[in-house]
Amino acid sequence: MPVDWEQLQDYSLFGGLSKETITTILSFIRKIEFKENEVIFAAGSDGDEICFILEGEVKIVCDGIKVAHLSEGEQFGEMHLIDIMPHSADVIGVRPGSCLALSSRDIYKLRYTDKSSFMILLMNCSRDISRRLRVMNGKYVAMMKEQRK
Repeated sequence: MPVDWEQLQDYSLFGGLSKETITTILSFIRKIEFKENEVIFAAGSDGDEICFILEGEVKIVCDGIKVAHLSEGEQFGEMHLIDIMPHSADVIGVRPGSCLALSSRDIYKLRYTDKSSFMILLMNCSRDISRRLRVMNGKYVAMMKEQRK
């Protein structure tokens, strides 16, 4: 089933972008199929893709500890767009499915052709990372309070 621009519009990274911009981005996207227990990305590996889960579920595992569970409509890999570092965690299929992968190199092409859309993408990405950091901060504080007991 082909993906259309309206499906991408549902992901927070694309909020505020025009149909034309999202359609252009669609031309860069590739589809990844994954199975249960399949490592989609391994911690420490190079990679520059942001992935948008179409179906199925994945878990994010860092040093053997599950830090997140994601499913349809969610995304992973945003940190690379900002810091251009190797993957910080394993991404493992929990339930078979597929995701769309968009290279940060392709996103950066927009800075030459559509600076406004490029800035919106970066701002959306920063907001997504900030939301995740707030959740992790909350978990950390709860853990520290529990240790005080």
